[in-house]
Amino acid sequence: MVLQPPRPAIFEPNRRVALATTLAALCTVRPWPALAESGEITDRIRLEFAQQLNAEEKQYFRLTLGLFGKDAPVATAQFKALCAGTLAVPCEPEPTFDAMTMERAARSTLAVWKQCVASQAEPATYDGSQIWRVIQGRRVDAGAVRGKFALRDPPPTPPTEGAALKHSEAGLLSVRRGGGTFDFGITTGPDPASDADYVVIGRVVDGLDTLAALDALPVVKAAAMMGQSDRGAEGSREKSCAYGSTEAYCSQLKPLKKVTLARAAVL
Repeated sequence: MVLQPPRPAIFEPNRRVALATTLAALCTVRPWPALAESGEITDRIRLEFAQQLNAEEKQYFRLTLGLFGKDAPVATAQFKALCAGTLAVPCEPEPTFDAMTMERAARSTLAVWKQCVASQAEPATYDGSQIWRVIQGRRVDAGAVRGKFALRDPPPTPPTEGAALKHSEAGLLSVRRGGGTFDFGITTGPDPASDADYVVIGRVVDGLDTLAALDALPVVKAAAMMGQSDRGAEGSREKSCAYGSTEAYCSQLKPLKKVTLARAAVL
């Protein structure tokens, strides 16, 4: 099989700058072979990520994924509904605070909760969520919802479904086993460490070159530079990080320039 050179991510609107960036991407982004690990595809979805490069220019990353609706029916249905913007999700209970909670953090959390309650009738969606972690060569993690969806209470999913599929190669879509979060990830290489905590629910069917470009994005490495632990690169999803914590691990492995999910759609 002859591997074609990767197509670059899509840039708009400055074509001169875009061409230079594209040529650089061709030199650094590696293509991957076709996937072997696969369940039966029952649905397809498209994700379009956007990164604001400067005041005039955006970079787009577009992926098409097939979902394994028979292997993990509940988790797949929930992910599909979030992509379609049809998942009804209640807010978490009103937050309570102990004496050690900083007043500013408490006010911020309560304001987000009130925003959640005011919009509770609106179904949750991935639109506007962020890529919150890139572990290069392993996985790109996304689905970090913000604003009115930040304190929604995602439903659980059966922890045993999809047990036969493993994170054995690049391009596999997975969500947290057992549910309880909106986060999802796409592998950029074999990631057996994720098998215990994540369930594979689909795979990339178009855009492995784009996924490689996401994997190559520069990320924050502040914790290591400051001698702090990155808490296994999980720390940035702690609730304490969502409300302005100054701890270095709160930004660890996030893209240096924010990447949001501009649009998710069921095909």
